Amino acid sequence: MLDDHKLQEAVSALQEQKRNFSQSYDLIVSLKDLNLKDPKDQVEFFAMLPNTVGKKRTVCALVGPEMIDDASKTVALALEQASF
Repeated sequence: MLDDHKLQEAVSALQEQKRNFSQSYDLIVSLKDLNLKDPKDQVEFFAMLPNTVGKKRTVCALVGPEMIDDASKTVALALEQASF
């Protein structure tokens, strides 16, 4: 499980160093012990970010046929499972 304190320490350590460019952070989430072919283990949600990053981002969603309408409204490109 992710410890909030460790995450805060890591971000603080990164912010202490001065750089001559705008720095971004990537958060990688590893989902363990999930069988994505099993419907009860499938991850199906969209997260709306409260703040913009200043630049337009292009997002592609790879979704099943039941989510294509919702994904098309939210992202720049939505591809149905049959397409990939």
